[in-house]
Amino acid sequence: MRFLIIFYVAFMALLMPTLAFSDNDAEAQDVRAALQYSGWLALKRQIIDPQAKEDEWLSMRDISMSDDGKKLRIKDGDKNTPYELELIVITYTQTDTTVLKLALYEDGKDKAITYIWSEPETKRIGMNLRWMQVGLTKK
Repeated sequence: MRFLIIFYVAFMALLMPTLAFSDNDAEAQDVRAALQYSGWLALKRQIIDPQAKEDEWLSMRDISMSDDGKKLRIKDGDKNTPYELELIVITYTQTDTTVLKLALYEDGKDKAITYIWSEPETKRIGMNLRWMQVGLTKK
């Protein structure tokens, strides 16, 4: 039995570096003042309007976000799109690692379409999915 336990622990240690973390493995950090970011985003119009031309993009300039987790709705003029951005400082509970997470969500789905992360005090953060791009700079 001892051999099986040792084998299991060794096997799991080999797997650990390759395990991915889900959105549920993190906790928001709310013990400090939120940092403010400004920037821009662009969304390929065909994503929300199949009749749009291949090279048409909607853009939002001078967007403002803070890293407190409040989501920003992506808009096409005055109309909402089904997408939101989230900027939040979180700590992954499995590793006790604190990161700044930039995530893209679609209405009706709990999990992010995708997210990227960086150091919490990073000056710039961005994401390029080819059909959606965003760039933010700390104020």
